[in-house]
This record gives sequence, structure tokens and C-alpha cells, in this order.
Amino acid sequence: MNTVLTQTKRWVTISLCKVIPLICLLASCMPNELQEPTLFTKLDPSRTGVDFENTIDLFGETNIYNYRNYYNGGGVAIADVNHDGYPDIFFTSNQESNRLYLNKGDLSFVDITDESGISGSRSWSTGVTTLDINHDGAIDFYVGAAGENENRRNELFVQIDMRIQVDEFGDSLLIPLYEDQAQVYGLDYDGMTISSTVFDYDGDDQLDLYIQNNEEKAIDSFDLSNNERLERSQKGGDQLFKRVGDQYLNVTAEAGIYSSIIGFTLSATASDVNSDGFTDLFVANDFFERDYLYINQQDGTFRDAFQDQPAHHSMSVASMGSDVADVTRDGLPDIYVADMLPRDDARLKSIPCCVTWENINDRIQWGYGYQITRNTLHVNRGNESFSELGRIAKVEASDWSWAVLMNDYDLNGWTDIYITNGLLQDITNADYLKEVSTPDVVRSIVTQEGVDFYELIEIIPSTPVPNVAFSGKGYLEFEEMADLWGLSFSSGAAWGDLDSDGDLDLVVNDLNGSARLYENRTTDLHPERTWLRVDLKGSATNTLAIGA
Repeated sequence: MNTVLTQTKRWVTISLCKVIPLICLLASCMPNELQEPTLFTKLDPSRTGVDFENTIDLFGETNIYNYRNYYNGGGVAIADVNHDGYPDIFFTSNQESNRLYLNKGDLSFVDITDESGISGSRSWSTGVTTLDINHDGAIDFYVGAAGENENRRNELFVQIDMRIQVDEFGDSLLIPLYEDQAQVYGLDYDGMTISSTVFDYDGDDQLDLYIQNNEEKAIDSFDLSNNERLERSQKGGDQLFKRVGDQYLNVTAEAGIYSSIIGFTLSATASDVNSDGFTDLFVANDFFERDYLYINQQDGTFRDAFQDQPAHHSMSVASMGSDVADVTRDGLPDIYVADMLPRDDARLKSIPCCVTWENINDRIQWGYGYQITRNTLHVNRGNESFSELGRIAKVEASDWSWAVLMNDYDLNGWTDIYITNGLLQDITNADYLKEVSTPDVVRSIVTQEGVDFYELIEIIPSTPVPNVAFSGKGYLEFEEMADLWGLSFSSGAAWGDLDSDGDLDLVVNDLNGSARLYENRTTDLHPERTWLRVDLKGSATNTLAIGA
């Protein structure tokens, strides 16, 4: 799920092989020591000082059996919070404190959470988005909240001051101070938020907010033949908030945004896909609802372009993370969506993930579009027309995927794709489902006293899998990189030039494991691949130039 990813577009690194309007991302990693060293180096927490872990209790009162999104993980944001030129890192935690790490340079960080007052008070934080809410040039953070409890309101951490503090090494640190002002701006939204997307949809130079929600109602309780797309849900459906003065007003209905309980949104990406100067929005929906491509009508409303081509344009069944970038270098933004198709045969046979031909036809008949179980690459053909070419590009499988980051990591001029993977416990494992349905196991777990969730959860298999990197080599040519990433259960991820050397480093939020910081060594290994950094200067009401 891009479910849980953000980055501040305050600066842009450009590969001079091909000038592109975002930043550069992926890797060119070789499998053995006879070839060139790997492009990314995983740095140890003892080296960086980033010792964050998003730890959850598998056997608590809330668990995978009574909260479906229990293993979705947390988010991560990269932004320069104290204007010293070094991007800092903010992690969200599901059950513990959010953490903010200040970049001291040389890929060395210090935890300033307690000093900055940004730990958060919600019991289940999800995704995080950066913005400048009060137009003072400082970085603010909007953090989503979810879970099955009353303590579920999104938080808006606004930077209110700075102070100098000397750390244990005698270094003077400029510490930002934060306070939650979500209620002040009308953004203390009470829903099942996964993440949010900041963009100016109506061209008034004010930043609006699209909140992605994921309903907690059991999937098998829906009647798929009864299309509920037009029935609105205040907490489970997505919401669009428009900036009006110092307040955010909910304009979901009048803007033409679907906000139904069936969406189960896991990511959303803003981009001008038809090059008309107005920002559009792609929304990736899990389970049975089709994805949405909202085309901006330039009058404050949107139209779903995918509704016109549902029967012949294929989409992912379980859409997770997504991103938009120009992978074909024709100037038109393309859309990549991650699904849950395993890469190897053993995983493919152990995880039931594929829909039948009957399922496909039923979904078409019921208005959910032509959906298939694999990653999809929607290549933009212009005129709001797309061709799905994921298998042709060989990027259709990546396992149980979450965040998607597209950019040119190795500065060769072609867009690459990085995907985080892994589910903490394989709740859908075929062998497990067969075992727990046997009479003996049922009798041992289900008694007169109730269900023994501890035993039920303890026997769920846990299979860590590597994150995936597809390196762009040419027009629709991708090469899957070696498994240099290590086995993990990764969720949110973000990119940023943490060491100011011109290439993009990666930060990953793992579940029940240490966060991962990968140093990109492209400029060391390939000094001939030049780059350019551009500092974007925004307007008075959009100081970070979001949407440039």
C-alpha cells in the first residue's frame, strides 16, 4: 500500500540522461562478487542512529482476527524540518510512539521525538503526509489514525517554534517544536484512515486534502451483485477536503468523489495525467471494487475515466500501493499498481490469490471492471486512454506488496520501480486454512468459553519475503534485481537524498523489525552519470511548491 508513504517535493534531483519533473529512484544491482558492487547499501542502526521499530502485539485484545488491517504497517516521511539542508525522517507507529529523527549529516541521525512533541496520542497511527498548513515555510505532518477504538482521530502536527539544544556529543541541534492542531483546521477527521494526499485540485493555489479510508466491515458480508458504489460512508469511504480560508471543508459529494463503503482504498496519487494543467487523481482499491481514475473537470468536480472502459481495460484485483511516473519517456504520466501475485511457484501454490474466470465475468457484469490478480502498468496513450502492459514489461509479480516508489535510482534516464513486501503472518495460507478447519483443531480452539485466539494466531505461518526492485533499462524494459534487500515484512517507504550526493536513498518502515535505511551509491559507482538539483520556491499559500 502506498498506503503509507510520503515525500516533500521541495527539491528535485534530475538525471541529465533525460530531464524528468520528479526525482530519480532505483538500482542496478548485480548478483555476485565478480560483477559490480550493489548500488544500495543497507546501513546498520548503530551507524545511523535510526533505531525505530514498529512493534505490534500479535496476541493482544485487538488482533488479526478482529481487525483486518492489523498487519498493514506504518508510514514514513522524509522532509527537512529545521531548514539545515539535510532531510529528516518521521516514522509512524501503530501501537507505540511515532518517532522523528534529525539528520546531522553524513547519514547520522538523532531521535528528537520527545523534545519536539510529535510522538502522537492516537493508539493506531497509519500513513503520514507532509505539507505547510499555515504557510510559514515550515514542515508540518498530517498523520492518519485507524483501529477499532474510540481514540481514532487524525492528527495534524504543526511546527510552532524552534529551539537550540546541545546533544550528548556537544553538537548544537536546531529542534522544531510541534503541537496537534487538527481540530483548529477542521482536519480531526474520525474515520478508518490509511493515508492522505495533498494537492490543489481546484487551481486556487490552496492545498486541498484527499483522505483514503479502508472500511473494517467483514469482506464476506457484502453482496457483490448489489453495487454500493453510490452509497456514501462517512468513516469507511474516501473524503475530499477543500481549503477555504483557514478551514478545511468536506466537499466529497459535490466534487463527484465516490465515498462508498466498498472502496477499501490503500493508496492514491495525484498527477496531471491528461496534460491539461489541472491535477487528476488515481485511487487504488482493494478487494472487489475497481480502481478510480478521477479526471479533473476544471470546475471543482471530477469524472472517473475508468468507468468508460471497465470491460476491456484490466485492473488489479487487490490494488495495494500505486505511483505515477513517465516510464516510457513520452511526456505522459503512466500508472503502476501493486497487487499480491507471488513471484515463485511455491508461494503461488500456498497463497490462494487468483480469481476464477467466473469471478472475472461476474465482476464485469456487476460493474467492477475487468480485474486480474497481478501488478498492472497502465501506459498512457493520451486522450485519457491507457494500455495495461505489466506482463509485457515483466513487472507483473512482486508478492504481497505495499508501497510503490517509481523514479530513476541509478540515474540512467529510465524510471525504476521499488516495492515493499511481506505480511507478518500468512493468514490466507492454504495449508493453515486447511489445518484450522479440521475437527480436532476446531474442538481445541472453539470451546464453551469462546475462541482461543492465542492458539489460532500462534499457528499461522510467517514467511518473510524480499522487497522487489525493477530497474528500467529502456522502453518497457525492466530487469528484476537480485534479492539484496534481505527478508522482511516491510510496509511504508520513502525516498530522499539524505546525504546530498545527488542520488536517492531509501527509508523503509518494517513491521516488528528495525527500520531500514539504504544508502544509494550511484554517484560513487557511476560518476559519469550526472545530475542536477533544483530547489523549488512555492507561492505564499503553497510554500513547498507541491504540484509543480
